Amino acid sequence: MKKKILIVFMLFLCILLGGCYEGTSLTDRELDLVSEYAAEMLVKHGTKSTEILMSKKDQEKNAKLTVTPTPSPVPTKVPDPTTVPEKPQGVPTKAPAGATPTVTDAPETPANSKETMEALTKLFGKERFEFSYQNLVETTLYQGESGLFAAAEEGCKLLVVEFTVTNTSQESQTLQMNKSAKKEAVYSLCGKKWPKSLPPTLTVLREDFYTSYKAEFQPGQQKKGVLVFECPKDADTSTLNLTIRKASGSGEDSVILKIR
Repeated sequence: MKKKILIVFMLFLCILLGGCYEGTSLTDRELDLVSEYAAEMLVKHGTKSTEILMSKKDQEKNAKLTVTPTPSPVPTKVPDPTTVPEKPQGVPTKAPAGATPTVTDAPETPANSKETMEALTKLFGKERFEFSYQNLVETTLYQGESGLFAAAEEGCKLLVVEFTVTNTSQESQTLQMNKSAKKEAVYSLCGKKWPKSLPPTLTVLREDFYTSYKAEFQPGQQKKGVLVFECPKDADTSTLNLTIRKASGSGEDSVILKIR
């Protein structure tokens, strides 16, 4: 059968190449066999392509275009020009040159118990006055009352411990505290990994408890009092405790306040 097909194929080529040859007519079946064999030979020997013959039905099927839907555009949010952008947390604001030194952001103050505040008032021993620790200010320049201020030495910073003092009576009272008096309290501030505790510094602030403090209080009036300490700028102030001691009889009473 293969020989017959080959002979027919050769005759077919002779007809194509030599127009003068008058060959015998072929049946439809023989022409189909010649076409299939010729196509097979061309695919096998005439090209390195991996293409194959497809039927007319397959050709029409593959010729159809596949419609791909166009994706919907994603809306872009346009910022409102009137909106003020929020400042990222933790990013410090740079002060302009020549500005007054600002207070350093401080960690949240730990809560001292009510019993500790009562012990503090009792320790001071100032009748009709209530004392309460409020806050710590870490800065290089602290502005006090009536334009008075305290400034840190070069390479140092101030740690200002703030209190409130309230006249709990219904009458005007005078509060006087003098560091030179033997019965007054002794203060010491201690930080994490500090080699030793610090005593308060001498200032001219009218509200400084460590210097000669004297103030008039109206009934129920509340005022601010401070203790000022000075330490190196690079001192670790993440943990601070203030110890207040006072002689009592033959012994000594003390209160420890959590500052940070």
